[in-house]
Amino acid sequence: MKPELHQSLLGVGSRLVRSGAAVLLCACAAAPSCGRTEDVLTSNDEEVPGPGLRGEYFSDTELRTFAGVFIDPNLDFPHNALYDIAGARTGGQTFSVRWTGEIFLREGERTLRLDATGGARLSVGGVLLLDTWTSGETASSVLLEVPLDEWRTIRLEFQHSQGDASLQVLVSDETGFAAVGPRDFRQPSAT
Repeated sequence: MKPELHQSLLGVGSRLVRSGAAVLLCACAAAPSCGRTEDVLTSNDEEVPGPGLRGEYFSDTELRTFAGVFIDPNLDFPHNALYDIAGARTGGQTFSVRWTGEIFLREGERTLRLDATGGARLSVGGVLLLDTWTSGETASSVLLEVPLDEWRTIRLEFQHSQGDASLQVLVSDETGFAAVGPRDFRQPSAT
């Protein structure tokens, strides 16, 4: 049976696995009625990157006061959705988040756009591409030349101190911009 990913299940250092001896019970908002479980990594398991991005949540704006790790399916938090989610996860209105994982980019010339109502830093393939951490810009973009369809590492840091909190990562194709969907994000691969 293939493990089903569910928000808030994986703890620090945990990953989805093909088969596992250890099981983590769901600790999401629907618990205890949820009843879902997840396999977690043990020394004898084969690691498989799961869908979504690993989000490390902090209860300050400087990525210092750790609040927890959650798996987010994508980076599409419009209309103050991030404020509600992060506030519940960190216990406050001031927070920061570091998402890591991989993004699938299709071959061709692509524009990667970040719409954020707080400071943000976006790195793809280990290169810092966008930095609005202190400027407070709400939208910024960068042009990428993608030689082949490929997975690239992604790291996005976001901080919020007041007002609405929304964030979206969009990518262009021949028809325009679209939010990057859950199938195009996966958790960090083991190195």
